[in-house]
Amino acid sequence: MALKHQWDNSTKLAKLVEALEDNAFTFYSSLDAWNHNDYYFVHQKFNAWFGPKEPPCTACNQLAVLQQGPEEGLKEFAEWAQCLAMDAFEDLSMEMAQLEPHTTWKPSNLS
Repeated sequence: MALKHQWDNSTKLAKLVEALEDNAFTFYSSLDAWNHNDYYFVHQKFNAWFGPKEPPCTACNQLAVLQQGPEEGLKEFAEWAQCLAMDAFEDLSMEMAQLEPHTTWKPSNLS
């Protein structure tokens, strides 16, 4: 559709945001505000989060050997580790996965 109507990136992003619902809208809202106008960044993040996934055993193996690259920022490294953890442990709740760094998680069955 974007090719047919020859939309530019800002129009593509506007149409994408108009169509977001539920978890997709929540995920978009969690992105840094300065990235909300970058179509390629948003597209990449959505593909990483909602796109095709590796089998859990592959993600678990990748998580076991995960290391931060020398040029990789801490935030990007943490986002990648979070994606791998969500893939490796399918029963990991969205609530657990979206904790802020200063938050301590306590399983609900230990309350």
